[in-house]
Amino acid sequence: MATGSAGDSRMANVQHAWVRLCWTTAPIQFGTDVAASVCHFGFYSLNACRIVYVVDEEGPVKRFGFAYGTLAEHAER
Repeated sequence: MATGSAGDSRMANVQHAWVRLCWTTAPIQFGTDVAASVCHFGFYSLNACRIVYVVDEEGPVKRFGFAYGTLAEHAER
């Protein structure tokens, strides 16, 4: 399975004005626990997640991405 290293800047690039992925030094690999810090209506919440799959493909079209699922501590559960 493909992984990103702790020095990989791709995790740090997953940032938006209202949501930030913590921790940017976490390896991008199946099973890594992360958290999403979300600002909504003037307050922040920290939502626990786990990376459930990674796409890292070379070829005519280079693709990279990952998906995460919510854990019990996530606000949407």
